Amino acid sequence: MTIDVDRQRVEAFLHRANTTPLVGFCVGTYYPLHRFRGARTLPEGLYQPDDLQIGAYLADYDRIYEQHATCPGDLVWSASAFWGVPWMEAAVGCPVEADHTTGSSRSHPIGANSWPTVPEYSPNNPWVACCLEMVRRVADYADGRFPVGVSLMRGVSDVLSALLGLDRMVYAMLDEPARIHELAERITAFWIAFGHAQLDAAPQYEGGYGSFLYNLWAPGRCIWLQEDAAALLSPSLFEEFVLPYDRRIAEAFDYCFFHMHPARYIPHQPLLDSDLAVLELHIDAGGPSARDLLPVYREILAHKPLLVWGDISEDDLDVFLNELGPQGLALQIAVETPEQAEALYARRMV
Repeated sequence: MTIDVDRQRVEAFLHRANTTPLVGFCVGTYYPLHRFRGARTLPEGLYQPDDLQIGAYLADYDRIYEQHATCPGDLVWSASAFWGVPWMEAAVGCPVEADHTTGSSRSHPIGANSWPTVPEYSPNNPWVACCLEMVRRVADYADGRFPVGVSLMRGVSDVLSALLGLDRMVYAMLDEPARIHELAERITAFWIAFGHAQLDAAPQYEGGYGSFLYNLWAPGRCIWLQEDAAALLSPSLFEEFVLPYDRRIAEAFDYCFFHMHPARYIPHQPLLDSDLAVLELHIDAGGPSARDLLPVYREILAHKPLLVWGDISEDDLDVFLNELGPQGLALQIAVETPEQAEALYARRMV
């Protein structure tokens, strides 16, 4: 069995010409160390590339793929190198550790007492080499059954905050702007090279690539970019220290999807005229509802396709289906079971 990509429907979404919203589901826990049973082989605490036993993860791709296949929907499940590893942070030198209690990995700053440096991209970087080997192994294992794409790669502000720590990043933007720009330049060059290397290691799927957790597909080389640390910035700091580099990343690929959280500052407005293909805005448990975010959704949809991912309630779903037009709208709903997905998808079909 292979995944059937409805190219016409997906391309209509990418051009904001779809006549019904695209709807898909993420079943089970989001947290990667809990989602992937192979992650049980990671030691608690600090770990190195050699600690990733790639073979232990392969059966997880079948299990999660088959779980997705039991759900209705329009989105395309895609594999990647295990996204529980903070690949970018590790590759530029940050120590990383596994926390099996929360199900996540985290990185530690290396610039607490000195100014960090970002190495040149190299396929021989141990973390890069491990990631690329995992892409190749997963692609061989998939054998054409499902797309393989680029893993989670945190963006410029995220890597800056990983290197410096959150507080020091913000203060350095104010006090040492030239040094921040120099780091951002090197992060951007590394990011682009690393993204293309993963795509080179993955075979095309029906002429394009998938995008791991968010279950989108595009008819070209596509990547996923996020800037979670931007929530700590003012609009002026984001536009000076992050936006120029995000634009450069978007220009370097055929399709770039951009992830955001509905934090106090949502950096969507300066992205509306960029080369980004899709803006994704989470609905977070305990955060603003779909109704609260309607003005932001409408502003995005006037310029870009929008994917909303997360804990979408029935009330939220009613807002999406009844108060927003379908053109350029896709929903990725987090559910506990395929049965819950069936019930929610039935509401979409009414």
